[in-house]
Amino acid sequence: MLVQVTHMCLSLHIDGTLRKRRILEFINECTILNSIYHVLLFTDFVASAETKYSLGWSVSFFILLTVLFQLSIVIYKMVRAGKNKCKLWRANRKAA
Repeated sequence: MLVQVTHMCLSLHIDGTLRKRRILEFINECTILNSIYHVLLFTDFVASAETKYSLGWSVSFFILLTVLFQLSIVIYKMVRAGKNKCKLWRANRKAA
């Protein structure tokens, strides 16, 4: 997993849409890696229940942060597509 994240870091130099997809993949892989490391701490490696409880909030925060980031990208793309459709509609209306 760590090797895959390192490979993705090294291949972020590609331009265009592929670069944006790689960045999203990188963020998703880092979230998964972070979650895996947290899950390891839920074993008997950490004895304190309070510490495990705090770690649970940490995992929830990182996953929520990733979901909000992904959702903001979807909303941005929807608004941009809506603006483009409105511009196209206005141009067609003026031409008619």
